[in-house]
Order: sequence, then structure tokens, then C-alpha cells
Amino acid sequence: MRVLMLCPRFPVISETFIIEHARSLGSELVGIIATTVDQQLLCQFSDLPSVAELAPDPPQGGFWNAPRLKARWREQRRAPGGGPSWSPDVQDRLLEHIRALDPDVIFVEFGTIAAWAFPALQRSGVPFIVRFHGVDASATLENESYRESLRHVLPAAQGVLVVSQAMRHRLSELARSVHFEVNACGVDVPAVLPQCHADTLSCRLLIVGRMTGKKAPLRSLEAAVLARSQTRTPLRLEVIGSGPLDAQVEDFVSSQGLSDWVFVHGAQPHEQVFRFMRDADVFLQHSVVAENGDREGSPVAVMEAAAAAVPVVATRHEGLVDIVVDGETGFLVEEHDVEAMADRISMLASDPELRLAMGQQAWERADQHFRSERANQRIRAMLKAAVEKGRQPQGG
Repeated sequence: MRVLMLCPRFPVISETFIIEHARSLGSELVGIIATTVDQQLLCQFSDLPSVAELAPDPPQGGFWNAPRLKARWREQRRAPGGGPSWSPDVQDRLLEHIRALDPDVIFVEFGTIAAWAFPALQRSGVPFIVRFHGVDASATLENESYRESLRHVLPAAQGVLVVSQAMRHRLSELARSVHFEVNACGVDVPAVLPQCHADTLSCRLLIVGRMTGKKAPLRSLEAAVLARSQTRTPLRLEVIGSGPLDAQVEDFVSSQGLSDWVFVHGAQPHEQVFRFMRDADVFLQHSVVAENGDREGSPVAVMEAAAAAVPVVATRHEGLVDIVVDGETGFLVEEHDVEAMADRISMLASDPELRLAMGQQAWERADQHFRSERANQRIRAMLKAAVEKGRQPQGG
């Protein structure tokens, strides 16, 4: 089986799931076509096959910015079926890449990419599957042109992958006859329960993720501050990640005088994130629906916390409810309920044995449901099924 991957920017350190998908395909992956390529980072991935840069017009720098995206959907040429697409020149370049690499199947990362590339995908005659992740199944769906495009893309795909039950329900409104395979991005899970410690003297909290509206890092910070006032156990909070809200996070820590126990590290290599995860006692994730409608998929960092036997305090938001079992592997609270989150944090901080018990159950759940091997096997099965159905009749 010869697989071609089509994706947006590549590589992106925060999008570890795309890199994992590429590596899991091994020698079956014949190439990657990305809208833009970070040449400096690409040198770190010499184990992957060739990466071609499509460089479509309009530029992709603001691709995920909702207001800009709305305007660009409106400005773009209409593809067959009425939806927007890249210009004919870009479609021709993409088609040339596809024909040169001669894949048996195309794996498209993000529904937005499938929508923009749909004319070339159709003309190639190569079966494709598409995987949705988050913004492409939330904020972007508010645009009617994009929804109209998906009404044609989804039935044409040989398979559609989503990362949460909530996402499946939302997309099924556009194409009720389409089967959506729920398959969250997997993570590495240790073969044996990680060694945990019941430290009665302190509790180490951890936040990992991009500093964006849907991650709501300030809500997690506010909850940690409140929890610190409710427990006698000393707290230490590590914050890892970067994004548009960096300045707000740093200003909050500075203005509230938290620098003696809250440490902001910015973006870190994955290996360093694992070290922080291994040393953490409680993981915090206060995800919310962002002002522009953006939502989570199934946050990989939360699954990594579970795999490290770290209990999670999070919100009842999208794929988080598929990962965290409230009262067993951690706690779930309502979006923006800082007081409830603080209460759960202080409960765990004050009870090391509860942390250990929940951490063990989190690891057991990760071992059963979130292994990357399991997720990758399901992707490969869908790709093979698409190949077996054969190429579509060629056109144009």
C-alpha cells in the first residue's frame, strides 16, 4: 500500500499527532504534501519521506484565523458542488504531485484541507480518507460555504475519522448517511504502571498546551490560586506551552505575585514535556468553547497525563469527556467554573492516596483505550479498506 499524506503546515511541534501518523505508516508513506513547510524544523525528521510544499494562494499564515478564514472562503473560486477551493493553478500543482508520487490512497489531515483540495482529489481518482481534529469541526463550521463544501467532500471520502463523540454528532448533521469512525489520537503508554509517589508534603500541578482561547490557561491559573488558599499542602505549578495568550499568562503570574510557586516555561521539546509529566501529581485542563467557536478535539496532553498515571482535573468539554472518567481517573467540572475546579484541585492536593488511586485508574484506562498502536492500526485498516475499493474513475 502506497500512502500519500496531505496536511497543512509541516512540521508543527504542537501537532505531534500528525508527526506520529506519518511515522506510524513507515515505508508505506511515499510522501507528504503540506501547504507550508518549516525547513528549519524539517531537518529533525530525516526519517520521513520527501515533503513537498504546495504554497497555495491565499497564504496560509492566517488560515485558522476565523475572521480571515471567513473572508477567504467567500473570495475563493467555487469547487464542484458549490464549495470554495484553491485556485486552478494550485489544484494543478497538487494534481501533479499526486500523479508523480502515484499513491494508492491519500490520507488528508483536517477537513479544511480536504475542502480546499477537493477538485484535485476528485480529478486524481485516488481514494482518500479525511481526519478531523478540532477547529475544522467547530469554529470553521460556522461558515456556510465550508459546510456546503463538506456536504460533498464527506460522501466522496472512503473514510472519515473524528476524535470524539461530540465531533461525530456535530458533523453527522451535514452528512447523515456517512459513517464517522471515532478514533482519538493515541499516545505512548508504558507497559507497566509508572512509579508514582504519595508525597504528603507538596503537590505538583501541571498545565501543558498552546496558550489559546479554547485552552483557557487563565482559568486553570485562577483555579490553582484559589485551591492554594483552600489547602495546607504547598502547591507548585508548571506551565508549558506558548501561543497568543502568552503575555496574558505572564502578566497574571507577575501581577498576582505568583512567581515563587508558578513557573512558566513556554514551549518545550516533547522529551522535556514527558519529564514534567512524570513528575506531576495533578494535570489541569480548563478547556472551553472559544469566542470564535473553536473547540477541542481530544487533547493529546490529557491522554499523555493519563498514560503517566497522573489524575486530571478538566472541564466537560468535547473529547475530554471521552478521556476522563469523573470521580475515577480525575474530575470534570463545567466550563468557566473556577470554584469547582479549585475544589477538586485542593481535594487531590490534600489526599495523596486519592491521587495514587486515580492515577492508577487513569493509566489502566489509557492502556486499554489510548495506545497509539491501537489508534494507528485503525487508521491503517481504513486506508487498506479504501485501497481495496479501488481507484475512482479518472476525470479531467
